[in-house]
Amino acid sequence: MKVAVRRLTRFSSATCQTALKASRMIFTSRSLISASLQKKHRLPLACFGHAGDGNIHVNVMHNGNDPAERSRSEECLDDLFRGILALGGAITGEHGIGLAKMPWWADAVSPEARQLHLDLKRALDPQGILNPGKFLG
Repeated sequence: MKVAVRRLTRFSSATCQTALKASRMIFTSRSLISASLQKKHRLPLACFGHAGDGNIHVNVMHNGNDPAERSRSEECLDDLFRGILALGGAITGEHGIGLAKMPWWADAVSPEARQLHLDLKRALDPQGILNPGKFLG
């Protein structure tokens, strides 16, 4: 019995190399951005995530009982999200935008996408009883 074997060595190699280069770029960018934000806002950042798809989680560590730290944390997030959007990135991954990222919603999503969200919300919840007063109203 003959079995046809198709070699994809070059394709696989190029794909792996591309993924590794992208992963290095993501982690290098993340490290530079993280270091810059930590220095500017005097707060530690914990970065982790899914290097393969570029989904990096950034946690700004702060004392929530300290108004000055809380304020610096909010400024840090604003710098982070605006910087990500300026680089053409997305501020959401598998968790969605959510209420915490609502201030950056208009900058992160096109007017057409926002309208589509509203249209879907109205179609699926015509009486407005699902999460009233939340993200989409």
